[in-house]
Amino acid sequence: MRVRKSALLDFIRSRGSVIFPEIEAFFQKKRYRFQGDTIMRLSDIIVWRGWSHKASVAFLELYQDEKIDLVDDEKAPIPPSIPGENCAYRQVIIKAR
Repeated sequence: MRVRKSALLDFIRSRGSVIFPEIEAFFQKKRYRFQGDTIMRLSDIIVWRGWSHKASVAFLELYQDEKIDLVDDEKAPIPPSIPGENCAYRQVIIKAR
């Protein structure tokens, strides 16, 4: 099953704030197909990677539609690295508006 934006937003709202691994656990529980090799970037800074293109688009559309915010947090997990590349990463938590 593919990722549903409305279910993802409801999950984030129910928690107040989440981190990417919590979203991945939610996806697994829902049996969503989310794993892939897409890199999510904001202004050339990587916020996460390892999702399918469709899952990444669903997430980024919530961000672009101002349904969620990405808040810098040093306690948030570092995005998975890209082998052989020196990239800028951003540690964020996700909050619903």
